[in-house]
Amino acid sequence: MLVKKMGLPWITVSNLQKAKDFYVNVMGFEIVEENTNVKWLEVKCGDSILGVWQAFEGAPDKPGQNAVITFTVDNLENTKEVLEKQGMIFVNEIAEIPGVFRVMRYADQDGNKFQLYQN
Repeated sequence: MLVKKMGLPWITVSNLQKAKDFYVNVMGFEIVEENTNVKWLEVKCGDSILGVWQAFEGAPDKPGQNAVITFTVDNLENTKEVLEKQGMIFVNEIAEIPGVFRVMRYADQDGNKFQLYQN
């Protein structure tokens, strides 16, 4: 099986500090991880974690218009090769934060976007 598990859902926001205030102080979620360099926040509600990312100018995801579900794989290149042969449409090439993770987007038949994730 190519996909090992369904992973972290995440959203795009326009202002990470305001989103942090909302999820922590209004919703009562707990901060699991925060990375101000890449403007990323993970908050926990019960056993579930939500990723929150601040969009940059020209980012492919617009605040308020997306929610992304990730699927964990062992090897992005191999997974991409197999899925392309089956007609998968990839939205972008592999993106990487060195030493942290690698990701690549794809779309289903209705244009819903998902993300393959390799850490």
